[in-house]
Amino acid sequence: MYSRGGIVRILNKRKGLVFLETDWDLGRLPLDLVEEAGLLGCEFSLLGIHERAKLGGYAKNENKALFSFEISQYPWLQEKKLRVYFASDLNGWKKAIGQEKWELSRNENSCYVLELNWSEIIKVPSFQFKFVTEEGQWLEPSTEFLEVVTESEYGNYVFDAKRSGKDIFSFLIIDPHAGNELDSWINYSPEGTFGYTVEKNEGVFRIFAPRAKKVELLLYKKLIENEFERLPMSRQTDGSWVKVISRNWEGSYYRYSIFKEIPNTAGKSYEKKILDPYAKVTVGRDGPGVVISPAIEDNDENLFSPPHVSELVILESHLRDLLANAPIGLSQVEKLEFRGLTKWLSSSSCYLRQIGVNAVELQPMQEFDSKSKIEYHWGYMPVNFFSPESGYSSDSKKGIAIEEFKALIDAFHAAGISVILDVVYNHVGIPMHLFNLDRELYFRLDEHGKLENFSGCGNDLNCESEPVRKLILDSLEYLIRAFDIDGFRFDLGELIGANFLELIEKRMKKIKPGLILIAEPWSFRGRLQNSMKKTGFTLWSDKCREEVFKFVKGEGNRTAIIDLLKGELNQNENPWQSVNYIESHDDFTFIDRLSGGNEQDKDQVRDETAKASMFAIIIVLLSPGVPMLSAGQDFFRNKKGIRNTYRSGDLNALQYKSSEMFFKYTRRIRELIEFRQSERGSFLRPINRNDCDYSEWTESPDGIIGLFVEERQSGRKLMIVLNSSSQNIQLKLPNCWKNAQCLFPENLFTGQLNSLEFCLLERMD
Repeated sequence: MYSRGGIVRILNKRKGLVFLETDWDLGRLPLDLVEEAGLLGCEFSLLGIHERAKLGGYAKNENKALFSFEISQYPWLQEKKLRVYFASDLNGWKKAIGQEKWELSRNENSCYVLELNWSEIIKVPSFQFKFVTEEGQWLEPSTEFLEVVTESEYGNYVFDAKRSGKDIFSFLIIDPHAGNELDSWINYSPEGTFGYTVEKNEGVFRIFAPRAKKVELLLYKKLIENEFERLPMSRQTDGSWVKVISRNWEGSYYRYSIFKEIPNTAGKSYEKKILDPYAKVTVGRDGPGVVISPAIEDNDENLFSPPHVSELVILESHLRDLLANAPIGLSQVEKLEFRGLTKWLSSSSCYLRQIGVNAVELQPMQEFDSKSKIEYHWGYMPVNFFSPESGYSSDSKKGIAIEEFKALIDAFHAAGISVILDVVYNHVGIPMHLFNLDRELYFRLDEHGKLENFSGCGNDLNCESEPVRKLILDSLEYLIRAFDIDGFRFDLGELIGANFLELIEKRMKKIKPGLILIAEPWSFRGRLQNSMKKTGFTLWSDKCREEVFKFVKGEGNRTAIIDLLKGELNQNENPWQSVNYIESHDDFTFIDRLSGGNEQDKDQVRDETAKASMFAIIIVLLSPGVPMLSAGQDFFRNKKGIRNTYRSGDLNALQYKSSEMFFKYTRRIRELIEFRQSERGSFLRPINRNDCDYSEWTESPDGIIGLFVEERQSGRKLMIVLNSSSQNIQLKLPNCWKNAQCLFPENLFTGQLNSLEFCLLERMD
C-alpha cells in the first residue's frame, strides 16, 4: 500500500495530500514523496485534528483519542437525527449500539464526536472500527484515506497507535504550464563559472536561475538547520545571480533559497532551499554544500594516460561490494569509505591487482540519495554532479571527500589501473534540487505537464536544454581536471542523445585525448542511432550478453559466436566499439541465469555450472572488442537467484573464499586476461576492422568452433579452437597446422580438446 514511507493523493489541480505510513518525524519525507510523484509543491502543512479525523476516522487530541466524522458526509443523518455509535473489536461491534460509553455527540461544527482516553485505546495497538446508527445502519467510510480495509463492497477504518494524527499533509500544487520565458532560456547557453569560486581574493557565489523572483544565499557557521545568515543575491542580465563575500566563510556551509511566484495569486511566492548544483563537496544528499576553494589545478599535461580502448579489460566494481569482505585489516568504517579501497590497493594481494585487469568501471561515485552513511546504495540516483559521495568520506562535515577521492584515483593509477566512472546524467535522485531550482528548464515534460519517465526513475533530465548541457559538460570537465578520471560510462546514454554525446567527446578529449567513453545505448524510449559508429564511443553489447548465454545453454547458434570472435557481431565501424559482457551489476548474475533458479545452485555453485560460466567468460575474452567482467564473476559470484539487488549489500558483497573453491577456473580466467594483454595476444585486440583476416574452419568436428586468424601487419597465422560440446574431442587439424605451437595453454598441443575448453595455436611456417 505504502511506498518509501507514504503515498501522495491529488485532490484537484491545486491541492494534494501526503499520507505518511507513521507519524511525521520532522524530516523531509513529505517533500520527498511529492517530488517522487513528479509534483512541485509548496505550503506544506499538517492537517488539523478535525480534518485528519474526517479523513481517517480519528486523531489524537492531547491525551484523548478523538473519533469523528462530519454530518455532511452522510446528509440523510441530518434529516433522521439518529444516534450514532463507535463500533469495533473493542466493544463487540453491534453490541455497542445503545451503550452511552460508545455514543458520539454532535458538536457546534456539525461533527459527530467521541473522545476516549488514548492510554486505554492503545492497549490494542491496531484495530478496525466503524460508525453505526441506533437503527443498525453502518456508515461506510467515504474518504481518500488509505487506512481503510475493504471487504467486498464494505470497508472499515483502521486505528494504528503509530499514527496519532500527525501523518497527513496538505500542499499546494504548482501548475507546470504556468512558466514564463521558458523557450528562450532553454535555448540560452550560460557562460562562465558557477558555484563557489575565488576572484581577487574574494569569495564569489553564482547560480543560474533566470526565472526566479528572488535568490538568497544562506550561510551556516554550524550545521544547525535554522541558524544561518540570509544574504540577498544580485540578478545579472544573463539570468545568473551573484553574491560576493569574505573568504573567512570558507569551511562553513551554504545553500541557496529560490523564490518563485505562485501562479494566479497576484504576486505571492514560494521558497525552496536547495543544494548548489555546482557544490564541489556536500554534507549529504540534502546538503548543505561546504564553502571550499576549487580543487582544479592547471595540470593537463600531467594527467594519467590510459591505454587505447582496444587494449582494455574492464572490471565493473562497487566500492562497498569490494570492501565488505576484503581480506585485509580494515576497520568496519574503512570498509565503507574511499580510504579503505585506497589502503587495499597498496597491497599486492588486492583482488583488483590479482585479477589482472587494466581498467575498473566504478559504479556511481557522485553524491547520491542515500540517507545515511551506512545505507547501502548502488549510486544511480545522483543529487549532485560534482561532489564525491559524502557517505564514502571519513568526515563529510569537513569537505575531506575531495582529497580522499583524489587519493583513491591516484592509488588506482599507481597500480596501473585506469578509472572509468559510471555517471548518471539522464535522471536525478531525491531531493531533486534541480527540480526545485527550475522544473521546466531542467526536466522533460510531456504534453500534460507530467515528468517524462523513459529512464524508469520518473524524472528524465532534458538533455536538449542548453543549461542542462552546460551543467553536464562542466561536471565532466571538473571530474577530469580535479580527479584525473580516465573515462566515463554513461548510464542510459540514449536519453543523453547521440548529438550531445558527440559534443561531450569533442570537448572532453581536448582535455584528455585518450579519454575512454562508453555508453549504455538504450533506454525505455529506444536505442542510440547508428551515427554513434562514427564516434569514439564504445557501446555496451546486450547482443553479446544474450548470444553467449544462449550458446552456453545449448540454445544459440554458432554463427553468432563466430561473428563475435571476428568482432562483427554488432557491425561497428571498429571492433573496440563494442563492450562485450555477459554480466553486470544489473539483473541476474550469469551463474544465476545458468542455474535457472535451481535451489542447489543458489547456495553452492555446482562444478558443471562453474565450468560453463568459465567457458562463456573465455568466449568474451577471446573476442575483439572491450571485454568487461563484473567484480566476482571470475569466481562465480551469485545473488541466490535474486534479480534486482540494488539495495542488498549482503547479496552483492564479494565472497573471496569462492576463488579458492574454484581455483582452477579462476586461475584459467586470470591467465587468459594476462595473455590477452601480452604481445603474443595482440591478435585478440585489433584496433581496426581490417587488422586481421578471419576464416572459419569449415571441416571442424561437431561441437568444435575453429577460427583462423591472420594478422596482416605481422603475418602471424593463428587459430582459435573451442569445444562447446559435452564430450572430449580428438582433433585432426589441417595438414598445414601439424606443427602449430600452442600459445595457450602453454604446452604442446596433443590433439585432444576437453569439453568446454579451448586452445590458441600459432602456425610455425
